[in-house]
Amino acid sequence: MNDKIIRVKCTKQKNAAEFEPLSLGLDTEGESAVLKPATPVRWEEQERIIAWMDELGLPLNIGARPAQEALTRAGHELARRAVEDANRERKTRAPIPKPTGPK
Repeated sequence: MNDKIIRVKCTKQKNAAEFEPLSLGLDTEGESAVLKPATPVRWEEQERIIAWMDELGLPLNIGARPAQEALTRAGHELARRAVEDANRERKTRAPIPKPTGPK
């Protein structure tokens, strides 16, 4: 299977619950191409990178290069593409509310 992976997320659905994200890989067969289920390993890595970025307190509007430099300083050696993908995904998410202290 090709290394091109497509992730399909349901953000809105009428009369049904949203489905879990799907990871699909493009598999060429002759002159055709077929989408087949792909292993979500890449997405697990992306979630880990996003968690590290959140732990470091990196702003949502940070660029991929400064994010990679900050992750490297924190001891996380990562491929440039992995950081770019995680950074892009992180920007599309709703911000996680920060816990408030006792009142």
